[in-house]
Amino acid sequence: MCGLILVFIALFITGCSQGIRIQYNPPIYALNTTIDVTFYNVENGEEHYKNIKKIYQDIDKVSSDFSSNYDETSVYDLNNKRSIIASDILINLVKEALYYMEKTNGYYNPFIGRISHIWKNVINTGVLPSEAKILEELNIMNNTSIIIDGNTLTLVGDGNLDLGGIAKGYASELAYQYLKDNEIKGYLIDAGNSSILAGNKAGKAFRLGLINPNNNKYYATVRLIDKNIATSSPHHQKRMIDGKIYHHLINPKTGYPSNLYSALSIVGDNNTALDVLSTAMFSMELDDIKYYENKFAVKAIVLKDNDIYYKNEGCDFYAQA
Repeated sequence: MCGLILVFIALFITGCSQGIRIQYNPPIYALNTTIDVTFYNVENGEEHYKNIKKIYQDIDKVSSDFSSNYDETSVYDLNNKRSIIASDILINLVKEALYYMEKTNGYYNPFIGRISHIWKNVINTGVLPSEAKILEELNIMNNTSIIIDGNTLTLVGDGNLDLGGIAKGYASELAYQYLKDNEIKGYLIDAGNSSILAGNKAGKAFRLGLINPNNNKYYATVRLIDKNIATSSPHHQKRMIDGKIYHHLINPKTGYPSNLYSALSIVGDNNTALDVLSTAMFSMELDDIKYYENKFAVKAIVLKDNDIYYKNEGCDFYAQA
């Protein structure tokens, strides 16, 4: 799931707040979204909030492919200079991206940068690229790689790096590990509604409503305690051209937006995997979705048109009446 993915998760917290000390924190603006951190019965909450804020901002500094950063080399710098000295943060993020590219058989491809920009331009202008252009860009993408030599990153080939499909999930995973390391259990992190980290509220679960982007009604709810969820949907980044919807969720196998589903949510523990898979699964047929559910120990619910196309019975998904 790239950083610009809009998700349709509305939050409802079960149980009353009596006897629970709730700490709301200022929103964090990073990774092209707003991140809200709430603590429940947490000591030293201000310090923990500052540390979590720094995690998201550190990833934000290095992951953009739209602008450079004043004190860190970023993906933008790499795409323009083709070789840079990178921070440990960016090196580790790139290594994670390459790992998930391999593990998803290319359904997640961090070298999709040029193709991704083409479709973002389509959304803005309404002008479609030629089939020949997409085939040309696919060839460029498939013949691009990266060399990591210490802290030097070098792009090989003419493609561009795009870490939008992993950066927010990676930052959320670092935040999640921070919470675990500090034995913080009462928390809720809403990372732009596209990924949510749900601890517990004084031992109680959170209940989230999943919205059908076609009619803005809830099509399902999910009960979460000490779990994380990520969602993909093209709803707010799309354009109708000649009766067909084009959007930013691109199938790396075809170079075109995938219109198999309306929305897809997955629940699991590892936020990096959830971010990547929620986007990658959007281009997969159902058998592949089930395969990667098992491979990564995640559980999915898939909306197609206005109906639940698939939901893993091992997760607390409840269809709305």
